[in-house]
Amino acid sequence: MPSSEWTAIAQSLLKSQEAIQADHGGDYLKAAKMYKEAILMIDAHVLACINDEEREKLIEIVNFITSL
Repeated sequence: MPSSEWTAIAQSLLKSQEAIQADHGGDYLKAAKMYKEAILMIDAHVLACINDEEREKLIEIVNFITSL
């Protein structure tokens, strides 16, 4: 996967961190919005993966984020 793809995924993970912080801070509306944005960002990259192994890694990330 090109490094720009991994950069975009890293950005979506940072977004999920912000969502977690908002969630823990009691700002549930902000948290929900940010969780959704993070999931959509990662989801878009799952479709762009070039091989099954990378796709599986990203699906694991999405599953982890959605389980929080």
